Amino acid sequence: MHYLFWFFHILGLAVWFGSLLFMGICLPLLKRGGLGKEIRHLLNQIRRVMTLVGNIAAAVMLVSGGLLLGTQPSGHGSSLWVQLMTQIGGATILFSIIALTWQGRNVANRLANEGATDTQVQASTNVYQVFLWVIVAAIVVVLGIVSARV
Repeated sequence: MHYLFWFFHILGLAVWFGSLLFMGICLPLLKRGGLGKEIRHLLNQIRRVMTLVGNIAAAVMLVSGGLLLGTQPSGHGSSLWVQLMTQIGGATILFSIIALTWQGRNVANRLANEGATDTQVQASTNVYQVFLWVIVAAIVVVLGIVSARV
């Protein structure tokens, strides 16, 4: 059962990280001025789907991580690196779900607003992009802690 939890944990990480990178690459397209209404709508739909997929993968990772901690042999869960990994990783996952969903709604509202200027859309996508890259950096930090220990 322990290996099944590992599988879901790594699968959740790969899908979550992949969706974040995909959004980070595609998001600058939303900031371009002069895009047609249909293209902006399509890009917003892609952002919405990737946020949903990423949030589900992050939740799978969070749950499987908790189950992994519960199935570890005694004595392994008390080391400093495990505590750092779970605290930083769990906080990153929760921040990711909350911040990207909240800011994604702001981007969607700006794109749906007919009177929104390109500057307003760019401002909301800039904030979204900052959240996105902060989360990616936090994931890399957690992976660095794990890699240094393994």
